[in-house]
Amino acid sequence: LAVGSVDPLKLIDLINTYFPKVDKTKKHERRPCALPDKPTDKLVLYKEIEQAHVVSGSIFSAITKKEAYVLYLFKTMIDGGMSFPLFLEIREKYGFCYSVYSEIEQKTDAAFFGIGITTLPSNYGKAMDLAFKIIVREKRNKKLFKRAKALIKGKYSLVDNTMNILVGAARRISIYSVPSSFEENIKHFEEVTIDEVTDVVDRYLKPENFYTGVLLPKS
Repeated sequence: LAVGSVDPLKLIDLINTYFPKVDKTKKHERRPCALPDKPTDKLVLYKEIEQAHVVSGSIFSAITKKEAYVLYLFKTMIDGGMSFPLFLEIREKYGFCYSVYSEIEQKTDAAFFGIGITTLPSNYGKAMDLAFKIIVREKRNKKLFKRAKALIKGKYSLVDNTMNILVGAARRISIYSVPSSFEENIKHFEEVTIDEVTDVVDRYLKPENFYTGVLLPKS
């Protein structure tokens, strides 16, 4: 993405010069893999790597605008930074992983909430079990609820009118067909209640509904 007074043809020349095409050799090819037939099954693949890479997510049909704000707030409640439960417990307290994160992906017809973990092959089961316990346990945590709202408001204040906000705005327009201002976004988060968080977590984030993919070392 380029902005400002840019000559498109010169830009293309620069891109071709400094970002040469990657050879389409076998090592760069991606192999598509189907999801397991049911969430209780796991998709397990092997590669020449040293650690296990795990992604586990719940996939559900299109959610409302209100539910999207609630889910993002809950994501922040458990994954707002190093002092929030996912990092603080799974990595720091128990040492079950090297990295852990949560992710929300929203489309017009479907949505995804997932947990990603990088760890030793012997630890990924324990790490995921603890992640699911955190999801179930923290849905009514009023202290985390309050911290998450404050953190979101602070982040929006810091990055307003930057590229992150522009990308987020474009995503919302693609889904809802209308933009929303900084004030409107903050208002949506402030209107979320702890009961709504609990309801959305119970509806969409039941551990038994998460599909899990695991990439393990060949050796």
